[in-house]
Amino acid sequence: MTDQTSLFESGISNSIRCAGSYARIRVLVRLTPTEFDLLHYLMVYAGLQMTHARLLRAVWGLEYGGELEYLRTYVRQLRKKLEDDPAEPKYLLTDAHYGYRFAEVTVDRKGENHPGRRLD
Repeated sequence: MTDQTSLFESGISNSIRCAGSYARIRVLVRLTPTEFDLLHYLMVYAGLQMTHARLLRAVWGLEYGGELEYLRTYVRQLRKKLEDDPAEPKYLLTDAHYGYRFAEVTVDRKGENHPGRRLD
C-alpha cells in the first residue's frame, strides 16, 4: 500500500463523517480518485438533487456536461462498492431524467444508520 492510497482511504472516512452521513465505514473501501470526487460531491450536497450536467462539470471539469455514460458508469461502480444491494440502492439514488443524489442519513443512538428517514 502506498502513502497516497493510505491518505486516500483515510480521506473517505473523514469526508463521510464531515457530511454527517456514513456508508460502510466499518469496511475499508478502495475508490479511484474520480469515484472519490463524485462521492464526496454528492455527500457534501446530501439530500439535494444534482443534475447530470452539474455532476459532470464538478467532477470532470467545465468542458463536460453531456457525457452521461461517464456518470452512469461511475455511479454503477460506486453502488457496487458501497451499497448492500446495488440494484436497490439506499444511498446513491437516481432521480429519473434529472440526475443523482446522496440520501440524507440519520444515525441513531446505537450508531445504526437510517437512509432517508428522520429520527425524532
